[in-house]
Amino acid sequence: RYVSPVVYEGDDTITNWFGTVDDTTDYLLEDWNEYLSLHDKEASVYTMSGDPVSAAADLAEHAWQSSSEAVVVVDGSAAEDGVTEVLSKSATLNVQTKVKQTRGDSSDFIEIDGNLVYPFWVGRKWGIMHVELTEVKGVNYNVEVITPRYSLEATDWWPDEGHGEEIAKDDIWHPIQIPGPYGLIPSSQGDFLLSATLYSCDRYRIPVDNPESKLSVTIETDEPSYLWVYLIDPRGNIVAPPLPSWSGAEVPPPKVMPGNVSQGNEGEFDHLVVEPHTTFTAEVSYPLPGTYTAIVVPREDMSGSISYNIKAEIHDFNANSRVDYALAAANGAVEASLKHAPLLYTSSDGVPEATLRALNNLGVKKITFIDFAGNDAVAEELAANFEVERLTTMKEVTQSIKALKSSQALALGDDDYLTVTSLATGDGYYAPASYLAAYHGSPVADIGAMGEAYHWGNVAHQWMFYAGDYYHGTRSIGHLPMASEPIMDYIRRGELPPIGWDAELQWSRRIVEGVYNYADSVGIDSTGMEAYCFVAPKSDIRFMVHHALMGNESATGHIIGKTPGEMAAYIERSVLYPAIIFANPNRNLTTSSLMNFANGNTVTGNDGVRYSVFTSSSTALYFNAFGREYRGHCAWDNLLVEQNKGTSLYYYSGHGTGGGGVSYHPEFGGMDNWCGYAYWTGATGRSGGSTWYDVDPPNQYNLVHFKWADQLWENFHGT
Repeated sequence: RYVSPVVYEGDDTITNWFGTVDDTTDYLLEDWNEYLSLHDKEASVYTMSGDPVSAAADLAEHAWQSSSEAVVVVDGSAAEDGVTEVLSKSATLNVQTKVKQTRGDSSDFIEIDGNLVYPFWVGRKWGIMHVELTEVKGVNYNVEVITPRYSLEATDWWPDEGHGEEIAKDDIWHPIQIPGPYGLIPSSQGDFLLSATLYSCDRYRIPVDNPESKLSVTIETDEPSYLWVYLIDPRGNIVAPPLPSWSGAEVPPPKVMPGNVSQGNEGEFDHLVVEPHTTFTAEVSYPLPGTYTAIVVPREDMSGSISYNIKAEIHDFNANSRVDYALAAANGAVEASLKHAPLLYTSSDGVPEATLRALNNLGVKKITFIDFAGNDAVAEELAANFEVERLTTMKEVTQSIKALKSSQALALGDDDYLTVTSLATGDGYYAPASYLAAYHGSPVADIGAMGEAYHWGNVAHQWMFYAGDYYHGTRSIGHLPMASEPIMDYIRRGELPPIGWDAELQWSRRIVEGVYNYADSVGIDSTGMEAYCFVAPKSDIRFMVHHALMGNESATGHIIGKTPGEMAAYIERSVLYPAIIFANPNRNLTTSSLMNFANGNTVTGNDGVRYSVFTSSSTALYFNAFGREYRGHCAWDNLLVEQNKGTSLYYYSGHGTGGGGVSYHPEFGGMDNWCGYAYWTGATGRSGGSTWYDVDPPNQYNLVHFKWADQLWENFHGT
């Protein structure tokens, strides 16, 4: 088998905070060329044209002198979605407000599942609530919102310590998903004013019956405003818009914590920064069939009347066979790779001259024609001159790929592997997916064919983000509700189930059922473990999908990136890693950031058994094994030196700070060490045992925001 990088050029998309996709590609090529130079070889570069038909034909004649077989698919690069406008209207929203409020020591509270709830009814006139907990006396309080779905779907818990100050909470803005009984839940009763300001809205009902589509709703105003549009699915779940991971506040300089008690600036980083705008779009792909609700409502305080235009469109992904053509091309690449045969393209109405030339010049006798779009005319034209095996279903393609895989002289393993991509856009993620699939001998599947898996992955993702809070500027997501026993057991005993029911189990099960049912239908699901890899941006296929599939019956992963070029670089670095690791002169160097860690403590495993944990000593032991040199650090500056040498392994154990950055031992806390230590107790680096830093004094860590980590990690980009 032959492998080499297949890369995209001219992609200046910013990957995170600094650097472009082209930079990421260059890191890969530099390492590949360095590896080749170790063997006195030099890469030859082949540049393909932008036209699939001529590019494939030219490559076939360039790479093969002859071939008795070829794989042929139809070029669908010009296929576009079918777009249907289902709503277009000019309207004026008269912004009205209504306040529901009570004192924290009043008798307005009722008890639900052990929580004190201030209940009130919200009708369909209202579209969003702004929750405030003010006039706080004595202690600090948190507040949550319970919805008619019997679910906690918004929280405000940070800043969580006042250190003598009494902190108000005022950053919950939560849509009224469905009319009905809502409630506010403070962490306890006390001396405070609890209020919910309701804002009026316009609601639009939009029927959707095609799950292989996208619903897109856009509002436009003449002047900048704070109008948003929320999309609610037929079950009352928020499905759009997504909340960003970073609040939008200005990121402070390196080594300055975004919001801290000692700085007195938590309020700058505890809420979403909403800028006025004239256009706002909310959209959802692979929707659950049913009636969706679009809610047009202010996202910040507004008054008076505002005029806007609203338009809703449904994009049918496969109206012109775009999905069929993309899947055929992706699986054709896998089939051709396993056969070591050229892949060629035809047009939808016949076989182009360039393709015929390549077929004849190479002496092709047999063609595997992968055709999901019913191109009978092309099949007949090919059959008139060649022996043709026509594969028209994913099951046929899967069985063909599995047969080829099992016959390879170099065994690819007997595990069942499935590569899954999203075709919600025309961006072409199926191309890098096919590279990965060819390496594993795997078919390439469309997640849109996997029942409701995509939808419930998005529902779970949005729930976690909406139920979270901005913590030092980064969205710290909520935890999906889990019940300790089956819901029906509570009901049989006449008890209320826990708030949130058992959402993690329910939604995860729907994801797993969708994926497993599809795998079974094409012949992937069999005795033993299956492996699934998802290739799509994390803003498309949500991480909850692969998270739900991790377990005893399957292993899974997710290749993320914003563009096909970025994904290609990541996939190819993974595939080529056994070679390009030798391009790194410091490949035997390992490092870590052991900040919060257990050493000598016990934890309970998934099997219910208590185990002793020796995180720091085990890390040192194994990172020093097999000829490696381990240099752990808790000081950022020294850690950065090791990382930019090109360490082959890096382990971080510490606070995520909502996922905002890398924690490190503060300069005022003493010298560097291979692992963190409790400087606030007078401990030194030789003290040993477990260590637990926190975000505030006295056991304070410091933080390098990922923006600056992205800038300062140099060679580490290519590790």
